[in-house]
Amino acid sequence: MQYRIVMSVHEASHRTLFFPIWINEAVGIFHASLVGITFVRYRQQHQAHHQAKEVDNDPDAYIYEPILRAPAGIRRVAIWLFGMVPEIVEKIRQKGVAPATAFASHKSPNRLHSFCVLVMQGGLFVALWFLLGWWAYFALWVAPLLTVALMLNRTRVTIEHGLPQLESIVAGGAYPQVRVDTIDILTNPFDRFVFAPFAFNFHYTHHKIPSIPHYNNTRLSEFFGSSDEGGSHRIRASYPALLVQVLWGSK
Repeated sequence: MQYRIVMSVHEASHRTLFFPIWINEAVGIFHASLVGITFVRYRQQHQAHHQAKEVDNDPDAYIYEPILRAPAGIRRVAIWLFGMVPEIVEKIRQKGVAPATAFASHKSPNRLHSFCVLVMQGGLFVALWFLLGWWAYFALWVAPLLTVALMLNRTRVTIEHGLPQLESIVAGGAYPQVRVDTIDILTNPFDRFVFAPFAFNFHYTHHKIPSIPHYNNTRLSEFFGSSDEGGSHRIRASYPALLVQVLWGSK
């Protein structure tokens, strides 16, 4: 559930989750606050991700780049599994409650969105303490958010951005000047449910036209697939199989 909330924040950051826009913004702020994200900072960071042309300019590279830099095999698997702590620290730095320097104006969105995060997390803590005990917030909300939800997102990003990055390196590209690229994954319903809600398996299509609502990405991907421009980015495979390919360097 938390992973799907995070993915809904992504859709809201592109103003495609709900219409009219005021509902989209309200739900985006609410969902971001639920998972400890400052919505305005997430939007700014994610827009920078879409604008990045090379890996060294990609603000999301901290998720997949350490994994890809490690030698394929056990060491890459170890970074994938145990590299979550520095990722959590970087997420808090980029998308957590804004520092005091961001509150130059009382009308600053940073002020409102950061306040919403604090209120929401405090409310969850009090509510779960009242219902179950002081430990419940940490065990039933924070722990799964920083393990299950984070790992699902980490795995998806590593596959969708990592696979074309590795192919660029094999073709002679030099890190970190490798071009930011991604793929469309034509996968099964189970994989789409677990790894790719909101049609996120069409990641290449989303990067081509981010303003298209997620429910139209299937048809848009088919359009790109019928042209020379996007056909090579459509891969028919399961997420677990592609994860093995990324981590072990197998074909």
